[in-house]
Amino acid sequence: ASYKKGEILRAGNQAFRLTRCLGLGAMGEVYEVEDQNLGVTRVMKLLRPELVHARPHLVDRFIRESRGLAKLRHPSVVPVLLSDRLADGTPFYVMEFVAGRSLAAFLAKHAPLEPRVALPILMQLASGLEAVHAAGIVHRDVKPDNVLVWRESAGIRATLLDFGVMKLLADDVHEGFCGTPKYAAPEQLKGELPTVKFDIFALGCVAYQMLSRHEPYEDFDSPLERIARPAPRLRSEERRVGKECRSRW
Repeated sequence: ASYKKGEILRAGNQAFRLTRCLGLGAMGEVYEVEDQNLGVTRVMKLLRPELVHARPHLVDRFIRESRGLAKLRHPSVVPVLLSDRLADGTPFYVMEFVAGRSLAAFLAKHAPLEPRVALPILMQLASGLEAVHAAGIVHRDVKPDNVLVWRESAGIRATLLDFGVMKLLADDVHEGFCGTPKYAAPEQLKGELPTVKFDIFALGCVAYQMLSRHEPYEDFDSPLERIARPAPRLRSEERRVGKECRSRW
């Protein structure tokens, strides 16, 4: 990580104290921070400092993406509250902190889920992705690790996280493959330009896993092996899915 616990990051009259590192990627870093002005917990994502001068086009892209995310207001998408630069020029954006646990952790304990539990979660995520796509963004990495869930009086709530490899549909720069192979659409694995279908396919993989406990492509030795093969059907998981699910599918 480029920054240490307790370090204060400043941008104009804004100050944030780092409390812990949440994740590191090839281009970005994500931290839990305390807003020193308001005294509340937030999540901050920054472009890696070494890329700011070495790859200036990534700075422009990061800023465009943060502005695109800042326009999103949907209960199933974590909102961006602030986009700015640190004193050294490093771009960042600040998101609301949502307490909960990953859908991956939830599935490890509770899957396979009955449809009455799984479908409301999937509907929330589908609605969130619809808003993301309407804003001209493709997430490109929809998977259980990037979904946060928590319980409310009305039931389980789900929120889509981590837009670290998101792509603006208006950006026609060809980057090749980005994402997680186990949840990627065949076109995504082949490195084609992103479309909203990438996210829809990945959400289908998440649905399969929720209802069966198993990843749909866990039996394939290589992601490239499945490009020309049909996606497995849920009925092939008859012995693994819940009783209610067997009666419907």
